[in-house]
Amino acid sequence: MYDDRLEIINPGVLHFDITPEKLARSHESKPWNPIIASVFYRAGIIEKWGMGTLNIIEWCKENKNPAPGWEVRAQSVVTTFLPSRFFSTAPQDHELGTTRSRLESRPESLEDEVLGLLQKGSLSKGEIAKNLGHKFISGGLKKTLSHLLKQGKIAYTIPEKTNSRLQKYRIEKIEMNYEG
Repeated sequence: MYDDRLEIINPGVLHFDITPEKLARSHESKPWNPIIASVFYRAGIIEKWGMGTLNIIEWCKENKNPAPGWEVRAQSVVTTFLPSRFFSTAPQDHELGTTRSRLESRPESLEDEVLGLLQKGSLSKGEIAKNLGHKFISGGLKKTLSHLLKQGKIAYTIPEKTNSRLQKYRIEKIEMNYEG
Protein backbone atom coordinates (compact mmCIF):
# COMPACT_ATOMS: atom_id res chain seq x y z
CA MET A 1 0.00 0.00 0.00
CA TYR A 2 1.23 3.43 -0.93
CA ASP A 3 -0.18 6.87 -0.20
CA ASP A 4 -1.48 7.20 -3.76
CA ARG A 5 -2.21 3.60 -4.85
CA LEU A 6 -2.60 -0.07 -3.94
CA GLU A 7 -0.44 -2.61 -5.78
CA ILE A 8 -1.12 -6.33 -5.77
CA ILE A 9 1.88 -8.29 -6.96
CA ASN A 10 1.60 -11.89 -8.14
CA PRO A 11 4.87 -13.72 -8.84
CA GLY A 12 5.05 -15.13 -12.36
CA VAL A 13 4.44 -13.84 -15.85
CA LEU A 14 1.43 -13.73 -18.15
CA HIS A 15 1.14 -16.82 -20.34
CA PHE A 16 -0.58 -17.85 -23.57
CA ASP A 17 -0.05 -14.51 -25.40
CA ILE A 18 -1.97 -12.54 -22.77
CA THR A 19 -0.68 -8.99 -22.40
CA PRO A 20 -1.61 -6.32 -19.83
CA GLU A 21 -3.54 -4.54 -22.60
CA LYS A 22 -5.60 -7.68 -23.35
CA LEU A 23 -6.64 -7.97 -19.69
CA ALA A 24 -8.65 -4.75 -20.02
CA ARG A 25 -10.87 -6.09 -22.83
CA SER A 26 -12.57 -9.37 -23.74
CA HIS A 27 -9.93 -12.06 -24.09
CA GLU A 28 -9.58 -15.80 -24.28
CA SER A 29 -8.94 -17.46 -20.96
CA LYS A 30 -6.56 -20.38 -20.70
CA PRO A 31 -6.15 -21.28 -17.05
CA TRP A 32 -2.67 -22.30 -16.00
CA ASN A 33 -4.18 -25.05 -13.85
CA PRO A 34 -7.46 -26.16 -15.49
CA ILE A 35 -8.31 -28.58 -12.66
CA ILE A 36 -8.28 -25.86 -9.99
CA ALA A 37 -10.06 -23.45 -12.35
CA SER A 38 -12.76 -26.06 -12.97
CA VAL A 39 -13.31 -26.50 -9.23
CA PHE A 40 -13.63 -22.71 -8.82
CA TYR A 41 -16.09 -22.58 -11.72
CA ARG A 42 -18.27 -25.36 -10.29
CA ALA A 43 -18.16 -23.67 -6.85
CA GLY A 44 -19.47 -20.46 -8.38
CA ILE A 45 -16.30 -18.48 -7.67
CA ILE A 46 -15.68 -18.08 -11.40
CA GLU A 47 -18.79 -17.08 -13.37
CA LYS A 48 -17.42 -17.16 -16.88
CA TRP A 49 -13.97 -17.77 -18.38
CA GLY A 50 -12.00 -14.65 -19.29
CA MET A 51 -14.23 -12.28 -17.32
CA GLY A 52 -12.27 -11.81 -14.05
CA THR A 53 -10.36 -8.71 -15.06
CA LEU A 54 -13.43 -7.29 -16.81
CA ASN A 55 -15.44 -7.82 -13.62
CA ILE A 56 -12.77 -6.00 -11.62
CA ILE A 57 -12.91 -3.06 -14.06
CA GLU A 58 -16.72 -3.01 -13.84
CA TRP A 59 -16.69 -3.12 -10.01
CA CYS A 60 -14.23 -0.23 -9.95
CA LYS A 61 -16.50 1.73 -12.31
CA GLU A 62 -19.60 0.97 -10.20
CA ASN A 63 -17.79 2.23 -7.10
CA LYS A 64 -16.56 5.32 -8.96
CA ASN A 65 -12.92 4.23 -8.85
CA PRO A 66 -10.52 4.53 -11.77
CA ALA A 67 -9.94 1.33 -13.72
CA PRO A 68 -6.97 -0.67 -12.45
CA GLY A 69 -3.82 -1.10 -14.47
CA TRP A 70 -1.77 -4.22 -15.11
CA GLU A 71 1.92 -4.53 -15.91
CA VAL A 72 4.63 -7.15 -15.86
CA ARG A 73 7.49 -6.07 -13.63
CA ALA A 74 10.48 -8.15 -12.53
CA GLN A 75 8.91 -11.52 -13.37
CA SER A 76 5.68 -10.57 -11.58
CA VAL A 77 2.25 -9.34 -12.65
CA VAL A 78 1.37 -6.09 -10.87
CA THR A 79 -2.21 -4.85 -10.57
CA THR A 80 -2.46 -1.20 -9.53
CA PHE A 81 -5.59 0.35 -8.03
CA LEU A 82 -5.91 4.11 -7.69
CA PRO A 83 -8.23 5.75 -5.15
CA SER A 84 -11.47 7.30 -6.26
CA ARG A 85 -11.81 11.06 -6.29
CA PHE A 86 -13.88 10.54 -3.16
CA PHE A 87 -10.62 10.09 -1.26
CA SER A 88 -8.78 13.07 -2.72
CA THR A 89 -7.27 15.25 -0.03
CA ALA A 90 -8.85 18.63 -0.71
CA PRO A 91 -11.94 18.65 -2.94
CA GLN A 92 -14.19 21.68 -3.12
CA ASP A 93 -17.30 21.55 -1.01
CA HIS A 94 -19.43 23.66 -3.37
CA GLU A 95 -22.36 23.95 -1.00
CA LEU A 96 -20.23 25.54 1.70
CA GLY A 97 -17.80 27.26 -0.65
CA THR A 98 -14.88 25.90 1.34
CA THR A 99 -12.19 23.34 0.75
CA ARG A 100 -12.08 20.35 3.09
CA SER A 101 -11.52 16.63 2.98
CA ARG A 102 -14.60 14.67 1.93
CA LEU A 103 -13.68 12.15 4.57
CA GLU A 104 -14.59 14.76 7.19
CA SER A 105 -18.22 14.66 6.07
CA ARG A 106 -18.46 10.88 6.32
CA PRO A 107 -18.23 8.55 9.30
CA GLU A 108 -14.67 8.09 10.48
CA SER A 109 -14.42 4.49 9.39
CA LEU A 110 -16.17 1.46 8.00
CA GLU A 111 -16.59 0.36 11.62
CA ASP A 112 -18.56 3.53 12.38
CA GLU A 113 -20.74 3.00 9.30
CA VAL A 114 -21.48 -0.62 10.25
CA LEU A 115 -22.27 0.34 13.85
CA GLY A 116 -24.56 3.09 12.58
CA LEU A 117 -26.46 0.62 10.40
CA LEU A 118 -26.80 -1.90 13.21
CA GLN A 119 -28.24 0.75 15.53
CA LYS A 120 -31.41 0.44 13.43
CA GLY A 121 -31.62 -3.35 13.81
CA SER A 122 -29.97 -6.67 13.06
CA LEU A 123 -28.57 -7.17 9.55
CA SER A 124 -26.82 -9.95 7.61
CA LYS A 125 -23.45 -9.40 5.90
CA GLY A 126 -25.23 -9.06 2.56
CA GLU A 127 -27.70 -6.53 3.96
CA ILE A 128 -24.87 -4.50 5.49
CA ALA A 129 -22.98 -4.50 2.18
CA LYS A 130 -26.12 -3.43 0.29
CA ASN A 131 -26.82 -0.62 2.77
CA LEU A 132 -23.24 0.57 2.30
CA GLY A 133 -23.89 0.75 -1.45
CA HIS A 134 -21.71 -2.24 -2.33
CA LYS A 135 -22.66 -4.93 -4.83
CA PHE A 136 -20.84 -7.70 -2.96
CA ILE A 137 -19.41 -8.50 0.47
CA SER A 138 -15.84 -7.21 0.45
CA GLY A 139 -12.89 -8.56 2.36
CA GLY A 140 -12.75 -5.22 4.16
CA LEU A 141 -16.30 -5.65 5.42
CA LYS A 142 -15.58 -9.21 6.60
CA LYS A 143 -12.49 -7.98 8.42
CA THR A 144 -14.42 -5.10 9.99
CA LEU A 145 -17.19 -7.41 11.23
CA SER A 146 -14.59 -9.80 12.68
CA HIS A 147 -12.84 -6.92 14.44
CA LEU A 148 -16.10 -5.57 15.88
CA LEU A 149 -17.00 -9.08 17.11
CA LYS A 150 -13.61 -9.44 18.82
CA GLN A 151 -14.03 -6.02 20.45
CA GLY A 152 -17.44 -7.07 21.75
CA LYS A 153 -19.18 -4.16 20.04
CA ILE A 154 -21.41 -6.45 17.98
CA ALA A 155 -22.68 -10.00 18.40
CA TYR A 156 -24.19 -12.79 16.33
CA THR A 157 -27.95 -13.21 16.43
CA ILE A 158 -27.41 -17.00 16.28
CA PRO A 159 -24.22 -17.46 18.36
CA GLU A 160 -24.45 -21.26 18.39
CA LYS A 161 -24.40 -21.39 14.57
CA THR A 162 -21.94 -18.71 13.44
CA ASN A 163 -21.91 -19.94 9.83
CA SER A 164 -25.68 -20.18 9.44
CA ARG A 165 -27.09 -18.68 6.24
CA LEU A 166 -29.61 -16.93 8.49
CA GLN A 167 -26.86 -15.32 10.60
CA LYS A 168 -27.16 -11.63 11.33
CA TYR A 169 -25.24 -9.15 13.43
CA ARG A 170 -26.56 -6.88 16.17
CA ILE A 171 -25.18 -4.25 18.50
CA GLU A 172 -23.93 -5.92 21.67
CA LYS A 173 -25.92 -4.76 24.64
CA ILE A 174 -23.81 -4.11 27.68
CA GLU A 175 -25.56 -4.69 30.98
CA MET A 176 -24.66 -2.26 33.73
CA ASN A 177 -24.97 -3.38 37.34
CA TYR A 178 -25.32 -0.57 39.79
CA GLU A 179 -24.92 -1.24 43.45
CA GLY A 180 -26.03 1.36 45.70
